[in-house]
Amino acid sequence: MSKFLSYEDRMIIAQRLQENASFGAIGKELGKDRTTNHCQGD
Repeated sequence: MSKFLSYEDRMIIAQRLQENASFGAIGKELGKDRTTNHCQGD
């Protein structure tokens, strides 16, 4: 598991945040820890 997010991962995160998805749900979808998403979502 890479500790960096790809451009595609970032786009998915942005889309899911607009849909009010939780960081846990986004992390599960991407196969990443939810805290990775949180750091990218700021």
